[in-house]
Amino acid sequence: MRFPLIAYIAFGSILAPFILSLAFLDRFQRGTRPLIVLFGAYSAVLVTQRILGSQGINNLWTSHLYNVLEVVLVLHVFSMWLASKRTQRVYRATMLLYMTLWLSAKIFWEAFDVPGLTTPVISRVVLLASSLHVLFAITATDSERPLMAEPRFWYAGGFLVSAAGSLMFYALRTVMDAFPLDDVYRVLSINWTIITLSNLMFVVGILCKPRVRNSGGQLELAP
Repeated sequence: MRFPLIAYIAFGSILAPFILSLAFLDRFQRGTRPLIVLFGAYSAVLVTQRILGSQGINNLWTSHLYNVLEVVLVLHVFSMWLASKRTQRVYRATMLLYMTLWLSAKIFWEAFDVPGLTTPVISRVVLLASSLHVLFAITATDSERPLMAEPRFWYAGGFLVSAAGSLMFYALRTVMDAFPLDDVYRVLSINWTIITLSNLMFVVGILCKPRVRNSGGQLELAP
């Protein structure tokens, strides 16, 4: 099957944040370091899916595993960005609830060898809501630096775009079998464009210099 150019751009964009994060390891502080693992896992899933798919081997289990890893790591990172201890506890409780739901689904109704319908959609809703909340928190509390220069803004925005786009795709996936082939490619092209945009936002976040505290306790840009 021959994919359009936008598909290959999207595939390449998935690899870009992980490769760039390795080149700029010093820009990842405690609050963003888990994102390196997430970017690496996303790249590994892409490569594994391509290899298994080319050999006719079921690769759906990779998406199931990535969904739970993404929710856990993103909520963990977001919780470290929030000043309120109570809100941090809410994020961690949400993380545990999703892990429980995900494990129950794998045992009782959503096997690894079939497309996920319940847990992926819930994961997108959780990421969408948490990204919106974090973006609001950043804009409401951080006035010392332009938003466009704040890595957290770009990371949260990337997850917001990705979650919103995925929800649209999941909503259409149940009816896509009835679409003409041209319409299927249009939907997929929109999805690939959203994937590219979200990963581009991650790249911008990596390139932004984070603030660190100097010996005098003041915030300054990392080198």
